[in-house]
Amino acid sequence: MKYKSVDEIETLSFRDATLIRCIYSEKQGILEFEFDGAVVREDNSANELYTDRYASDMQVRFTEPEIEALLLEGHKYYDANDVLQESVPDKPVDRADYEDVLKSFEGKVVFYSG
Repeated sequence: MKYKSVDEIETLSFRDATLIRCIYSEKQGILEFEFDGAVVREDNSANELYTDRYASDMQVRFTEPEIEALLLEGHKYYDANDVLQESVPDKPVDRADYEDVLKSFEGKVVFYSG
């Protein structure tokens, strides 16, 4: 079944979905993702069953995206005694590297902690 949903990104869930493909082109003004395992939530206008539905293949396209910043998330590593062993800060990605970094996310699972 195909859905077409415009301006309803909040009615989709990407938690634990796999990012199959990512295309970014600043010149063409496009940012496109293809996911496996995303969920169309019950409040999506195209979901006639009124319950969350699994989507085995979902394409999400942003036209004329304005990326404010792309950060590689840092971390803090503690030992079993709760003693800080290592701290790595967030690392901003150079704008010229956006395409390569976004492409490197392909095949990865979306992590969401919110």
